[in-house]
Parts: sequence; C-alpha cells; structure tokens
Amino acid sequence: MELWDILDEKGNKTGRTMVRGNRIKRGDYHLVVHIWAKNEKGEYLIQKRAKTVFSMPGKWSSTSGSVVAGEDSLGTAVREAKEELGIDAPPQNFRLIRRLMRRQDFADIYLLTQPVDLSALVLQKEEVEAVKWASREEITEMVQSGEFHNYGKEYFDLLFSV
Repeated sequence: MELWDILDEKGNKTGRTMVRGNRIKRGDYHLVVHIWAKNEKGEYLIQKRAKTVFSMPGKWSSTSGSVVAGEDSLGTAVREAKEELGIDAPPQNFRLIRRLMRRQDFADIYLLTQPVDLSALVLQKEEVEAVKWASREEITEMVQSGEFHNYGKEYFDLLFSV
C-alpha cells in the first residue's frame, strides 16, 4: 500500500495522507514529478508506458512518478529516474523547471542535466515499454495524433522554452 501526502491549494502538506488508487477529494492535491532529459541535438527523452500500467497505458510520456508520503520532490525524481530507466543521477543533476498546479495534483517538472546514453538504460518493464529521443516537432505531432499524453499547452510551452 502506497501512501501520498495530501497538499492544499498552495502546495503545502496538510498533515493528512491518502492511499494511492483512492479517489482524491475536491480541493486536495498530491505531488508528482516529471523528469525530462535533453540531448545535444535539442531532443527530449520520452518513454512509452507499458500496456499493463493503470495510468496512460501504451502512451508516450515523460518519465514520472508520484511522491510518496514522507518523501520530497527531488528525492522522488532521483528515485524514478533510477527505477524506470536505470539512470544513476545525483540530486544536483536535476534542475526544477517549475511546479504546475493541475486538476488534482502539482507537477514538479525537472530537467536532468547529465548526458543519457539510450543503450545503457535499464527499463523497468512493468512501467516502461520503450524509450527514444524526440524533437519538439515530433512530440507535438505525437500529442496531436494521441500517441503522446497531452499535458496541456502551458506545460509544453514551459518545457520547450528550456
């Protein structure tokens, strides 16, 4: 059983927790992290989610994960990069781009500031089916075709400005 800290509308912990999978109440939020790597060509590392996962099965997306109770955002980014992709990266190699408030969560968007070699990645098969580098244009086309999860215009404008 995984517990999440419940946040208020300002992103502060409320002292309450919830069980992952339970319905979140209106006005409550939880924290997720999104991790993006960018190569020297300006392409972004994207992943195709396994068909067996609950959220966005079979869709291309960023590397992401929920912050569990007692954990912080940066620690989650480090953990998720390791768990899902096999990337060993120290905390100082993650740069917080921005926190976005969404419908039921806050998303901390990180840029991983170290080179990533696709051939060295070890994918967590339960979560990730494939990875690849994609340009801004490719991601935009994939969003429009429904292959890539649509995080919204504000999100992509922010990401592509970095």
